[in-house]
Amino acid sequence: RIMIILTSMLKEPDELSKFQTLYALYSGSMYAAAYKILNQAEDAEDAVQLSLIKVIRNLDRVTAEEMSDIRTKNFLMTITRNTAIDMYRKRQKQPISSEEIEMEIAPFAPSTEEVFFDRVSVTDLASAISQLDQKYKDVLRLYYINELSSKEIGELLNLSQFTVNSRLQRARGKLGKIIKEREEGV
Repeated sequence: RIMIILTSMLKEPDELSKFQTLYALYSGSMYAAAYKILNQAEDAEDAVQLSLIKVIRNLDRVTAEEMSDIRTKNFLMTITRNTAIDMYRKRQKQPISSEEIEMEIAPFAPSTEEVFFDRVSVTDLASAISQLDQKYKDVLRLYYINELSSKEIGELLNLSQFTVNSRLQRARGKLGKIIKEREEGV
C-alpha cells in the first residue's frame, strides 16, 4: 500500500522504473539497518518509508548505470540510518549533543586537504576512514563520493548545514591525526 503512495510521487516512467529497481535491490537492507537501530518492526518500516521519500526527492542523483553500485547502496543506507537515528532520538527525547551545536575552533588551512590526499595512499585513507565514528563516515561519503553539498547533506540527514560543515571539518582533522600517528609510528 505504501508503495502505491510512494510511486504516485513520481511523474516520469523512467523515474518510476528507477525507484522500483532501487526498492527491489535495497529495501530489505534499509529495513535491517533501521531495525538494528530502532528494535521495533513498525518503527523500522516507518524509517524506511521516510527514507524512501528522501530518495524520491533525490532520485536524479542516481543514474541507471549506478543502481547496483556500492555508492548507491551507501547513499541509501546513510539516509536510512540517519532517519532511524532521528526517530530514535525523538522517541528517547534526547537533547541534541553539544557536538552538533558547537563548531571546532581551529579551522584547517585551505591547502591541508590537497596536501593530505596527495601524500596518502587510497588503502591508508580507507583504513583511516574505517576508524572514524559512523557520523563522520556518512558526511565524508556523501561529500566526497556522492559529491553532495553540505546543504544537500544536511537535508538528507536532517542536520543543519552548520553541523554538516562541523562534522566534515572534524572528520578531516581526525583523519589527519590518524595518518600522522601512523607515519610517526605511534
